[in-house]
Amino acid sequence: HGEKLLKNLEIVEVLKEIANETGKSVSSVAIRWILDYLKDSVVLVGIKRPAQLYSNLEAAGWTLTPQQIEALDLISG
Repeated sequence: HGEKLLKNLEIVEVLKEIANETGKSVSSVAIRWILDYLKDSVVLVGIKRPAQLYSNLEAAGWTLTPQQIEALDLISG
């Protein structure tokens, strides 16, 4: 379990870096990654507060660069 946790933390760090680059939230970058990387996929999200809705909506209307997708692919593989 420890190795998986460390891998997940590494992925989150890359998501944070991309969030800083793009000015988006980490959750919107994660959603965008799924939509850009896994074509024909659907993302289902749960929200409890309006702020979470707005953060998730940031995933619409833009795409990750090929370099950003590659960085996430390398770290998650």
